[in-house]
Amino acid sequence: MNLEFFLPNSTILTPNRRLSAALHVQYAQHQHAPCWQSADILPYSSWLQRLWTDYTTHTLTTHPLLLTTTQQDALWETVLQDNAALLQPSETAQLAKKAWDILRRWRVDLAHPDLQLTAEGRALHRWAREFTQQCQAKNRLDPTSLADQLAEKITQGKITLPNNLVLYGFTEITPQQHYLLDCIQQRGTAIHIDNHFMPKKSYKMSLPDAETELRAMAAWAKSIYDHAGEQVRIGCVVPALADTRETVRRIFSEAFSAENTLTADVTLLPFNISAGRPLADWPIIEAALHFIELTPTPLSLQKITFLLRSPFLAAAEKEHAARAQIIERLRADNVNMLTLPSIYLHHSPRLTQCLEQFYAHVFTSDQLFLPSTLAQYFSAQLHRLGWPGERSLNSEEYQLAQRWLELLAQFATLDTVLPALSLQAGIHHLRTLAKHTVFQPRTPDAPVQISGLLEAAGMPFTHLWVSGVDDSQWPFPARPNPLIPLFLQKKAHMPHATAERELAYCTLLFKQLQQSADTVIFSHALQKEDEVLREAVFLKDLPVMPVAPEDAKPIKVDSVNEISAITTLETYFDHTAPPIDLTIPLRGGSNILRQQAACPFRAFALFRLNANKSPAPALGLRPPERGNITHRALELFWRETKDSTALHLLDTRAEQTLLKNCIATALAEYANPDLYGSRYLVLEAQRLNTLLTAWLALEKTRPDFTVIACEQKMTTTLGKIPLKLRIDRIDQTAEGEWLIIDYKTGRYQNRQAWLGERPDEPQLPLYCLLEEVNHTSVAALAFACVHPNNISFVGLSADDMHIEGIKPSHSLAEPISWAHQLRQWQNTLTKLADDFYAGHASVDPKQAGITCANCDLDLLCRIKEKDYGC
Repeated sequence: MNLEFFLPNSTILTPNRRLSAALHVQYAQHQHAPCWQSADILPYSSWLQRLWTDYTTHTLTTHPLLLTTTQQDALWETVLQDNAALLQPSETAQLAKKAWDILRRWRVDLAHPDLQLTAEGRALHRWAREFTQQCQAKNRLDPTSLADQLAEKITQGKITLPNNLVLYGFTEITPQQHYLLDCIQQRGTAIHIDNHFMPKKSYKMSLPDAETELRAMAAWAKSIYDHAGEQVRIGCVVPALADTRETVRRIFSEAFSAENTLTADVTLLPFNISAGRPLADWPIIEAALHFIELTPTPLSLQKITFLLRSPFLAAAEKEHAARAQIIERLRADNVNMLTLPSIYLHHSPRLTQCLEQFYAHVFTSDQLFLPSTLAQYFSAQLHRLGWPGERSLNSEEYQLAQRWLELLAQFATLDTVLPALSLQAGIHHLRTLAKHTVFQPRTPDAPVQISGLLEAAGMPFTHLWVSGVDDSQWPFPARPNPLIPLFLQKKAHMPHATAERELAYCTLLFKQLQQSADTVIFSHALQKEDEVLREAVFLKDLPVMPVAPEDAKPIKVDSVNEISAITTLETYFDHTAPPIDLTIPLRGGSNILRQQAACPFRAFALFRLNANKSPAPALGLRPPERGNITHRALELFWRETKDSTALHLLDTRAEQTLLKNCIATALAEYANPDLYGSRYLVLEAQRLNTLLTAWLALEKTRPDFTVIACEQKMTTTLGKIPLKLRIDRIDQTAEGEWLIIDYKTGRYQNRQAWLGERPDEPQLPLYCLLEEVNHTSVAALAFACVHPNNISFVGLSADDMHIEGIKPSHSLAEPISWAHQLRQWQNTLTKLADDFYAGHASVDPKQAGITCANCDLDLLCRIKEKDYGC
């Protein structure tokens, strides 16, 4: 900026605070005296507010109260909230406010006839008229109309003005601003608009894709910084920076870290990312908003989990393990809804105490309060929960906590525009305010400034790189406001109305960026996914960027990949874990063998690392719980009936009575009526009754048998590992032979699951080998398929047992004697047990695509990084 503008009694206006701060720094750097008069540099909006404050302070008459942006938003939402036809009144209120802002800045009167041309325009007219009427009735002045109000007072000579007024960094001047400046100029103030575009060195560059473009930009900035140090001010412009912030941070961290790793402290690196995001999206604020929404009504498991995992509660560090266990318990018990405080939380006494205090002071839903009262209530309730937590906050979190207090103060000012609110309405307004408040942490000034497109316009840099200048983004696509008739927007040349309007605006913006630094690079990617991109029309006459800029080292597009290419890495495969320590209880039973056969690493992870995924909650009984209830009901039935003779002697009525009693007992043991509801359990009992009646009909077709064991618990040792087992059922035929049965409530079962060196279902073959079971009498094993679409036996036997679905082993496609089959099972299962004991834990799925399909350990075993075919 020309120093001639820094004159006494001069005011310099900028379009934003960022540019004002940069000009203050530039002005200070050119001072040589030990002290100097501060320059009057401030954003245009702040200057308007200062003029209004000075006027109202020095005038004794009554004046309208200038609304804050927060109060203006709330008033617009109040205007629209009673419109039942709107599905999203809050979003529509923001849209109407933006439309009203455009009308005022482009000096379109509310009585303009073109507003009546469309239904949307008529709705906007109606809402805007109600908004202005409410402002007039309460003697309020909305910020959008402030410039017009000041123009009137300036024309009347009631406002003191500077001798010189300079506008710097404005891409365009709105009609409202033009009118105000004309009024100021008529009062004798000299107006200077710095819009002279001085030609600078500009270049263009094309790169393969967006990530390569970012890496080239980062390497370029790093090379200039290394060459010139802290004396430079490098600008890096990234369109849609808010959406790509983390990617940009990662790439620049890699480029500026001496070791080219992500371990470097980003806060110590010489770059600053200027991209805020809504206050409600920051974790510490999101937690605060969730906490104040807590009510004595039942909460979903998702909300309970969020509460228990949050680090922003009292004793979150101290009770971390206990709260994690509570979550596991809730998921294991299939709790979907829970009212707090609860018996589940007794292992977290500090949280229980905080929740008791919180709920003791909760406002009821039928009470109404002023926003200022609710602001005090929210603050007190968060304090009772120990927000923001016991651990020390980092700089970012501390700033957010302070900004939260400011947000509550802003919310309290809504007393002037809103009536008394319910608790739910107050939370809605506070959440909306947090959603519309953009927060960016304050960071120390840095030589490299990464910013969005509009933020960089007019900023003084020594070097500037503008990325994303392709034909899909330049000029900007037209985005007319849907509430203002398009004809009116075109006629008044309103922002975003037409492609021609955006082309003219982008032409000015491009020239403004060209003069922002001595050297400016404009770049674009050649491809975005499958879309081929071309350079924007503005780049047509620019020279191509030389390989090595005059003031920088050659650009290295991907230094990380270059280092990887020259580095020799040593690969070491470690597939063997330490042998099992038998002094530690081993859980898993026959499932150890099943998982070892499916994938040795899965068995190791599940039973030695305890890497079990928490069961997902379900609306109703989960499949394992339904299986347990079915097992228990059949166990109770056969303990009472004992054999096939007694089964045949039961008439239909007696059978149904016994079956219903068994089902009722099983449900009472496994299904909590408070959790599932009595009506649901009645339906579940009816379903089970139908299912088990069909199963008993199949049992009646079998030759005579006696049930000699149900749910028989046994302990054995296979190889060197101890196993705890439970056999669902053992039947004895009239010939004295044993049939071992395993109930399966899944739909499909296959006897091939018992065969091969890696059997899918080794449970039943293992039972045949137990010393406790006289295996010389075991003549068959079978799945009892108890499923609505599959009521059957699937089994294997020594000889024909005259039971449909149970086939002799010698009748298989590959015939084998029963004795030989038993020896094969002995060898196969013993090897699996020995492998598990020895620590064999290779990532070796039996059938990669199938075995891995329902496995949750892929992030642990990293199988997708190998070519296993998954």
